[in-house]
Amino acid sequence: MLKTFLLEDNAAELATVQRFLAQQCPGVSVVGTAREMQEAYDGILRTHPDLLISDIQLIGGRCYDLLNQLKATDRLHGLRLIFMTGVREFSIARDGYAFAPVAFLEKPFTAGELQAAVAKVEKGTENPQTRQQVEMLLELLAQPPRTAQRLTVSLLGGTLRLVELRDIGYLEADDGMARLYLQSTPDPAAPPLISNKPLGYYRTLLADNPRFFPISNSQIINLDHFDRYDHGERLVYLRNPSRRLYASRSGARALRELLLNSPLT
Repeated sequence: MLKTFLLEDNAAELATVQRFLAQQCPGVSVVGTAREMQEAYDGILRTHPDLLISDIQLIGGRCYDLLNQLKATDRLHGLRLIFMTGVREFSIARDGYAFAPVAFLEKPFTAGELQAAVAKVEKGTENPQTRQQVEMLLELLAQPPRTAQRLTVSLLGGTLRLVELRDIGYLEADDGMARLYLQSTPDPAAPPLISNKPLGYYRTLLADNPRFFPISNSQIINLDHFDRYDHGERLVYLRNPSRRLYASRSGARALRELLLNSPLT
């Protein structure tokens, strides 16, 4: 049995998770529940669960503080984690932890989605690489709610890197993968980050961020680094460092309309 501890400050949602587990996860045994962090910390030390299912934002704090407490007492090691969140920004990290014993559930979720998350963390293995992923997750959770400004980038070889969104100059498709050009790299000729995810993956993640704009099917620019635009040549210029990109016909029209109707501030 997978000994499981539940942390949720909403009584109705806590009851729903318990019901879903009873219906769909016969291999799960709930050994304790809590509605605030100190209660959860004491309960975890007492029950030694294999899995923690926790809301990210809680009354009196955030689960980040609890995880740091557990880490300080070496109780985070080996603990599988499922995070429930109604904050969409945290979902940008979700696919970066494909092989770690970590899963995310965006509220509201179904019993089937919870079952899939439990199955995912059961298969996850802990090793030096996945422990590094959990450390990066703690950094992500440390950010203020609804202001997440970093992106988990899955690089070739399985390495994960947290990248500041403001540091991304533009993203470019590269034969089923994506290149991320960072503005913190002063040399325009310096190699970009190469992600094993396609550009469409990042287009979906950044769809709700108004600062990222697709100028073609193969390139997405960060408007924070926009310098000028030559509509006649369909040339887009970025600054610091200076870069010159070509927009597609449809991308050029959309960018021109954006610049005319919504001047950047």
